[in-house]
Amino acid sequence: MKTWNDYKDHVKTVDPVTARDMEEIESISSTTSAMIKQHQIPKHYLIFSSILDYS
Repeated sequence: MKTWNDYKDHVKTVDPVTARDMEEIESISSTTSAMIKQHQIPKHYLIFSSILDYS
């Protein structure tokens, strides 16, 4: 298989349970990506978080 998509298509045709899992994961992933792309982090948060010590 040449690409990741070829592999995913193959797995989806071989195992219906895994196909459902993969489709659910892809759906969640695209939703999460869209949320991250739309999220605007306020400038004051970036400045404040950079001075916090998380150790």
